[in-house]
Amino acid sequence: GGNKYFEVLLTLVVNMSILRAYLILGFVVEVHTFVRLYVLSTPIADLTPTLPDPALDGVAVFRRLYAVYCLTLGILRLAAAVDITNLTLLATLTVVHVLEAAFSITEVLVYQGVAPQSLLDEAQWQTSGFLAILVAQALLFAVGYVTSPRVVKSKLQ
Repeated sequence: GGNKYFEVLLTLVVNMSILRAYLILGFVVEVHTFVRLYVLSTPIADLTPTLPDPALDGVAVFRRLYAVYCLTLGILRLAAAVDITNLTLLATLTVVHVLEAAFSITEVLVYQGVAPQSLLDEAQWQTSGFLAILVAQALLFAVGYVTSPRVVKSKLQ
């Protein structure tokens, strides 16, 4: 009995520590992306390989919306890192990242017309890696949600 609770507690601490570190790193990355987009006018294609169309840079409102999205996501990540047991924040991050991954995969496969098998070609490795990170993030936040101390505690009772 006691060992089971200790193992569960240890697993929770490790999982939450990894998730918290990732959330803080994500906050820094999102703020950095915001600064590069909004302040330094870095081309969008340089920031995300799933949006290589240079015409997007000519649409000022798109650039601003994308920059604000990055900043908002960064703030959401920081809030979740501060309150790692907040299920609403973890659920929101999960949903946002599932939508972002789905949008990016659709952008690449449908709108850019990249064949799924060509994602394994060396020329597509950057795009494939980016898509893999997006899917992994969605899974990480989902795992963070289901292994949250609040969820696990309710299951142990």
